[in-house]
Amino acid sequence: MKRSWTLAVALPLLLMGAMEPLRASARTFQFAKYYTDSGCSTPSPTFYIGIFDSSDCATANCEAVTTSSATYYRMISCIDNVQSETKETYGTTEYVMLEEFESTAGSCDNYNIWNTESEAFSVGSCIQTPNATYASAYATVSSDSSVVLKRYSDDACSTLSTTLKVTSSEVQDNSCYSVDSNVYKVYTSNYPGLGYTGSDFASTTTSTASSGEASDASSSTATSPSSTPAPRGNEGPKNLDGSTNLWSDEVILGARIPRDKVIVDKLVNRGGYGELFAGTYNGWAVAIKMLHPEVRKSASHINGLLAEAKVMTMLDHPRIVHFVGVAWDSPTDLCVVTEFMEGGDLRQLLTKYQEQHEPFGFTRDKLQIALHVAHALTYLHSFEPPVIHRDLKSRNILLSANLDAKLTDFGVSRIRVDQTMTAAVGTSLWMAPEVMMGDRYDDKADVFSFGVVLSELNSHLLPYSHATMRDGSGGRMPDTAILQLVATGKLRVDFSQGSPEAMMRLGNACVSVDPKNRPTAAEVLYTLQTILTQDMNSMN
Repeated sequence: MKRSWTLAVALPLLLMGAMEPLRASARTFQFAKYYTDSGCSTPSPTFYIGIFDSSDCATANCEAVTTSSATYYRMISCIDNVQSETKETYGTTEYVMLEEFESTAGSCDNYNIWNTESEAFSVGSCIQTPNATYASAYATVSSDSSVVLKRYSDDACSTLSTTLKVTSSEVQDNSCYSVDSNVYKVYTSNYPGLGYTGSDFASTTTSTASSGEASDASSSTATSPSSTPAPRGNEGPKNLDGSTNLWSDEVILGARIPRDKVIVDKLVNRGGYGELFAGTYNGWAVAIKMLHPEVRKSASHINGLLAEAKVMTMLDHPRIVHFVGVAWDSPTDLCVVTEFMEGGDLRQLLTKYQEQHEPFGFTRDKLQIALHVAHALTYLHSFEPPVIHRDLKSRNILLSANLDAKLTDFGVSRIRVDQTMTAAVGTSLWMAPEVMMGDRYDDKADVFSFGVVLSELNSHLLPYSHATMRDGSGGRMPDTAILQLVATGKLRVDFSQGSPEAMMRLGNACVSVDPKNRPTAAEVLYTLQTILTQDMNSMN
C-alpha cells in the first residue's frame, strides 16, 4: 500500500532508520509486553502487547501487574515505530495487531488523536489481555490472510463479547476497517504494515557475509524463487523460547555443517547485530558470521541469520560470495560460513586510493570490478521472479587479492513476488528515490544503487561528497538535505572527474530519477562489456 508522506518528513526519518508512517514517528508510544513469570521470559516472545500513545512514557523492567483474576508481569519500552517494533518482537511467531482510531474521526486518515490504542496478540490460543477493555481474545488467520478476532469478557475465552472479521484484502492493504462506531486497522505477521507481503523475504534489517560490513541480522523467513518446502522432521535444536521455526527447515538442515570443524580465529568486523570473524573450516580459510552475544538468545535474530543463510543456499554464481554452510551445536553458537575474501571490501580499497592520491577515473581494474558486480546483478534479476538485493553499496562488494569482485550481504534481499514492493530498506545514500519516499519499487532500485557505486569507483569518495553547504562555509551538506535533493532530481552523484563519455552516459542513466529511464542489469552488463572491449586502450 503506497504511503502518502511529505518529502520533508520522509527523508529525515530515513536517517533515523524509521521507515514508518508519520503518525508513529511523530509520537512516543508506551509498548508493554506481558508475561506470565516474574522473569518476563515466558512465554517468549510474549502473549500480548498493549500499546498506548504516551507523551510521558516511562520504561519498566519486568514489573508486576495485578488484575481481578491474576498477576502478570510486563516490560515497558518507549518507541516511535509501532508496526516495526511489533514485527521485531514477534519475529516469526504469528500474530495479529489491532490499531484503533478515534471513532469520531470516522476514518484512519488522522492518527494524531491522544487516546489512540493498539494491541497485538499471538495467534491460535486464548490470550489474556491485561489492562484492556476485554479480558481475553482469540485470533485466527486463515490461509487467504483474512482475520477473525474474538473478544471475551472473561479471561478464559468463554463469554464472547464481540467478534471482528476482517477480509483478506483489508488485511493485505492494511486498509481502514469500520465496525459499529469503531475504526480499526489490522496487521498480521505476513502483512505487518511495513510494505511487506506474505510471500516476500521478511523483515528489514541488514546483515553481511564474508569480509564485508557485519550489520543487522534480523530479517525473518526467506523463500526461494521456485518454491520453499514446508518444514518437516529432523527439527534440530529449538530456540531458547521453545519454538522451532527455521531450525526445522529442510533447506537449512541440508546446508548444516559440523560446528566443531568451524574454527573462529579473529574478529574482522562488527555491525549492529552481527560479528564477522576470520577462521577456518576443514583447514580452508573462511568468513564466519555470528550474532552479537547480547542477541544470541533472541529468536527473531536467530531466525534472521538463518533466513540469510537460506537465501544464500539458492545462489550459485562466480560473482556472488560462495556459501559454505550453516553450523551450530546450540542456538547461541549459530554461525554462517562463507568463503573468505582476502582483499576486503570495495570501500576499503577506494579509501586507500584516496589516501594514496590515486588518479580519478576508470582504470581497467575499476571497470573490471563494475563488470563483476553487473554480472552478479544480472544473475539475481534473472530469477523468476527477480531477486532484489536492496542494499548494494561499496561495503557489500568484496574483493580477492587480484581485485576480482563478488557481491555479498543478502540479509535484506527479497524476491519480487508481485509487481513492486514498498518496504524501504538499504543504506540511505545508495537508495533510489522511490525507495527513499516509500513508493513502490522493483529491481530497477538495484540499478540506481549500482550507479551510485560507479560514482564511488570514479571519484574514490563516498556518494555526494561534492554536495556542500550553500551558505559559503564549504561544509558538507547534511544527509537530510542531500536526500531531499536526490529524491526530487536536483542532485546527482558526480561523474565529472576523469570519466570517459561512455561511462558518464551509463552512470547517469543508472541514477535516473524515473526507474523507467534506467537500464536493466543485463543492459548495464552489455554496455560495460562493450566499453571494456572498445575503449580500454584510450582509457589507460
